[in-house]
Amino acid sequence: MKKYQDGAMARIIILSILMFCFVIPLTMIRQVVLERSQYNNQAEQSVAQSWAGEQSIIGPVLAIPYAIEEKEIIAGNEDGPEKIVMRSKSKTYYILPENLSASTEVLVKERKRGIFEVPTYNATIVMGGEFLPIIPVEKNSDQKISFNDSPYITIGIKDPKGISEFKEISITGMHSVNVEAGARSEFATSGVHIPLEITSVELSKSPKIDFKATLSLKGINSFSMIPLGKNNMLQVKSNWPHPSFTGQFLPENHDVNNEGFDATWRAGFLATNINSIISNDTIDLGKLNSTTFEVKFLKPLNVYDITIRALKYGLLFIGLTFIAFFVFEALYKLRVHPVQYGFLGATLAIFYLLILSLSEHLGFILAYFVAVMSVAFL
Repeated sequence: MKKYQDGAMARIIILSILMFCFVIPLTMIRQVVLERSQYNNQAEQSVAQSWAGEQSIIGPVLAIPYAIEEKEIIAGNEDGPEKIVMRSKSKTYYILPENLSASTEVLVKERKRGIFEVPTYNATIVMGGEFLPIIPVEKNSDQKISFNDSPYITIGIKDPKGISEFKEISITGMHSVNVEAGARSEFATSGVHIPLEITSVELSKSPKIDFKATLSLKGINSFSMIPLGKNNMLQVKSNWPHPSFTGQFLPENHDVNNEGFDATWRAGFLATNINSIISNDTIDLGKLNSTTFEVKFLKPLNVYDITIRALKYGLLFIGLTFIAFFVFEALYKLRVHPVQYGFLGATLAIFYLLILSLSEHLGFILAYFVAVMSVAFL
């Protein structure tokens, strides 16, 4: 009996060492999965370079450029008494919309780069905003404000390369409008702006300014809008049946089915706290970029993420299989050579490699079935 126990203990030690040796091939397979995932990311970047990247819209916002002169006292010294000089600074006064709305139809189509597929889209965005024009005024007698440049409406667009068309632009009191490149704002590095053929003083006499436009926009993977108005509404309709609603605000209503989805976001300035994020003294870009309505066009099964999850249990499955065979040995007084255990562990490791290689072409479910059958026959 003691001899049997000593032999069993020796086999347990050998099998334990052998099992932990399979950490090496499982780690190598994990690196292969991560490498393939990086290739997939590179394919997305390649599509973004020739198509457009992820899109986010900021605006519209009414901008009023102005110059402010302030008195500055320069202390006297040995060369002379103190002096009073006027220092001029150029600034921009931003007026956020009272009501901001956008109705968006997104047509998603997958494009291939090699074996990798990337969700790309064409979006038609009908946006509108309502502004109450106010111009900055002097706070005291030491200030003087002048308006030397025309006001304009600015719209930030994350990747302007995706702009296909800007049309049906309507602005109260404007007979003709021109869209020019560049956002010309402190909160958007890229986009467009629309100069207004009116002075800032004349603009301030208008009770309100209504803005409407239709934008055709290309992008990949996700679409978002930053709610800048006092009242905000975004509606997105799409043919993509696998949306992921992210951002700071979830949609108020959404309907998802096999033919696509329809989602509506609503939020007011009390919820977004936008007046503290954007003021005419400071702009908190970090908070601004995180205050979004956003939808991502996800693939239903990301083969790389699923394979990584399966690999986390690889050592467990190998260990359980070894235990099952060891119990079989003990019950039926048979002997399985350690080399046979090694082949068994190698087969289970190859199973994960088969899943990865096949799922890139067949899809995960079919690849899993084929991998299981292949390992069973081995």
